Amino acid sequence: MSITQDARLQPDNAVAAATPLPGLARPDFGNPAAWVVGFILLVMPLLANGFFLIEIFGTTLILGIVALSLMFLAGYGAWSA
Repeated sequence: MSITQDARLQPDNAVAAATPLPGLARPDFGNPAAWVVGFILLVMPLLANGFFLIEIFGTTLILGIVALSLMFLAGYGAWSA
């Protein structure tokens, strides 16, 4: 390619622009674990009492947020693919 040619008009750049970004992939709805977790989250308020929902799930949610924030700060969750 010479200095006077425009790099945007090259066919290699058109193929690179058409490929999606790796971090913007479509979600995978075929994962059975995701379906099980979703089903449990939908059914649990109908089956569990107030203590279990507030104390157990609330504590688990808080500890999960702390764990995710520590993973992000440590750098393990930033761009690992």
